[in-house]
Amino acid sequence: MPPIFMYGMERRHSWLTARNTATLLGREEGVVLPSVLMLIAVLAVVSATSMNASLTDLRITGAYYTSAAVFHVAEAGLTHGRHELSDDDGDFDFTDILGPTVIFTGHGFHDGSYTVMATPVAGSVPPRILLRSSACLPAANPCPRGHARAAVEALLEHDPAGLTPPERVRLVAWRALD
Repeated sequence: MPPIFMYGMERRHSWLTARNTATLLGREEGVVLPSVLMLIAVLAVVSATSMNASLTDLRITGAYYTSAAVFHVAEAGLTHGRHELSDDDGDFDFTDILGPTVIFTGHGFHDGSYTVMATPVAGSVPPRILLRSSACLPAANPCPRGHARAAVEALLEHDPAGLTPPERVRLVAWRALD
C-alpha cells in the first residue's frame, strides 16, 4: 500500500507545482497583443526622431546653400564694380570717382541682385577706392527683411603705370562684412 500512496502524492504534488507555476507566471493568453503594440510604439518614436533629425539636416543644408549663394552674388558685384572702374570707357572710371558713388543698384545676377558703391579714400597716395557690394537673395531692391543678405568690401588702388586696364586697378585687400 505505501507505494500506491506515494504514487498518488507525487502526482498530486506535481499537479500543484504546475498549477502554482501557472499562477505565479500568469497565463500567457493575450500577451502578444500588448507586446506588439509596445514594439510599434517604440518603433514610432524611433522613426519620428529620425525624421526630425533628417528634416533638421535639410534645413541646415538649405541655409548653408543660401548663405554661400548670396555671398557669391556679392562677390560677383565686387568683380563687376572693379571691372567698371578699370575699363576706361568714360563711365564710372577710377579717376572720375570724387565722392561716394553708386555704380550699380539692384543689378541682377542669377537668382539674386547686388548694389555696388565706390567711396574714395581721402588723402591716400596712390589714390584708393573702397568698393562695397551688398547682395540680396532672392533678387530685390531694396532687400526686404527675411531675404538672405551679404556684403563684401575691397580696397582698390590706382596704378597709372599698368599696361592694361585691369592692371591699373589693383586689389589691395578685401573682406566679407556679413
